[in-house]
Amino acid sequence: MMAVGVTGFTEAVLFSYAPGVLPGGDVGLAIITTVLAAIPFYLVVSMLASSMPRAGGDYVWQSRIINPAIGFAATFSAWSVWQWFFSAFLGSVMVTLGLQPFLASLGQVTGNQAYASLAVSMESPNATFEITTLILILGFLVAIRGMRFYAKFQYVLFGAALLSLFTMIGLLLTHTHQQFVSSFDAAMQPLAGSNAYQSVISAATGTLAKSAFSASDTVILWAVVWLSMGYAAWSIYNLGEIKRAGNLRLQLFQVVGSLLAIGTLWAITWYAYSGTVGIEFIRAFNSLWFSSNPGPVGAILNVVPNPYFPYIISLLTTNPILLGIIFIGMVFGIFQVVLIVYFASTRIMLAAAMDRVLPAKVASVSGSTGAPIFSPVISLVGSEVWLYFVVYHFNAIGSYVATAGFGTEVAYVLLCVTAIAYPLRRRASYESSPISGLRVGRLPAISILGTMALMFNLFLAYQYVAGPNLFLTYPLLQSDEFVVGLFLVCLLIYYASRALRKREGIDLGLAYREIPPE
Repeated sequence: MMAVGVTGFTEAVLFSYAPGVLPGGDVGLAIITTVLAAIPFYLVVSMLASSMPRAGGDYVWQSRIINPAIGFAATFSAWSVWQWFFSAFLGSVMVTLGLQPFLASLGQVTGNQAYASLAVSMESPNATFEITTLILILGFLVAIRGMRFYAKFQYVLFGAALLSLFTMIGLLLTHTHQQFVSSFDAAMQPLAGSNAYQSVISAATGTLAKSAFSASDTVILWAVVWLSMGYAAWSIYNLGEIKRAGNLRLQLFQVVGSLLAIGTLWAITWYAYSGTVGIEFIRAFNSLWFSSNPGPVGAILNVVPNPYFPYIISLLTTNPILLGIIFIGMVFGIFQVVLIVYFASTRIMLAAAMDRVLPAKVASVSGSTGAPIFSPVISLVGSEVWLYFVVYHFNAIGSYVATAGFGTEVAYVLLCVTAIAYPLRRRASYESSPISGLRVGRLPAISILGTMALMFNLFLAYQYVAGPNLFLTYPLLQSDEFVVGLFLVCLLIYYASRALRKREGIDLGLAYREIPPE
């Protein structure tokens, strides 16, 4: 549960953009059904984690069970290189989704122009780059303090994020729909005149598709939900630093429990949000916001920093303390994801360096903290490079990162294949594992569940490659080629390393015949 920013950017986009682009989709039902469909995947992750509790998680599993080259290429591309992009992107989102609207809201409720001016100043690329750089450096400083410090620190982050979410849910449940309409009208009256709420709906009438329920639209929304739900299993990369990591019940509690808990919170938030704010307004407001002709929404673009649900909910209160809890808590929640990027990518690099694929120095750890020394620097530099393009040249790289979800889905698909093959490819390890007795007839339970999980992830991969534009991810051939190209580059890194080690008289393949010691 600690691994999930409970009020993340994915949730914000899901609640805002999805009702407009897939009007027949039921967001709440999409969350619930995603959780149910994902359970087999999280069960096999828990099974593999308890069977091979090693630092590096699925890098170790895939490289030992499927193939060393494929295992390295899949996990290093998905959980290091692509995560440096997400770290940079989400770091900038902490500014645009949290800090900026917080200051804009303070300016509105207090009448203090200093807050409003500071919010406007954050719109500049230089400000976003500088603040996000500080965020990435802070993440680096936490990472080099080691797992023990991080485990304590994330309680603070998680507590703040949870308080933010509970505050928003509380505001929604204690206010009626009409009270929200009045609050929105009052806040927007200086800009959009009276009856701003109804004006937004009227302006969008005729431009929105009919919103009759569609089961297919609802299922397609799984692709958005999954972009954050996948993080619920990210404790696997630190298995070598977790006590009793080989305990199956503990893994089920941590991994499957995280999935169920975050799914429940998201569903409650959505139904409270859509009930109080109004689904018709949510669709209309966001449709106008993202259109070239925003109508009455255009008058408030310079004041309303974004169309996402935390800001919309914040209009229900003028209490600066509650505003701080909502927005700062959201910043803390997103920062959790930035941090786990460090802890996942560095452990994969550590494990790969121990296998001699990467230079030995990458496997160096601090004697005092037990934290990697060099790999966090690599992650910081990689994130900073991505940040430069995210802030200053996003239009140039947008066509390359459009299907970033596909980039990570490759690793998920191969993890499912790993689960299916585990009893056959690593029979001795499987027979001595805590899951060896779990069978359906003569078939290993992990292979059956792995097959179910594979079907789920292949469906998601298809949506990322050929599905509709879902804002966070949309199909584009150039981006698909970039995903495949990055995977191939990582394959080349492995084979170049193997050739180099061979010249040194080292058989790289020997390391992969054994499972690393705990």
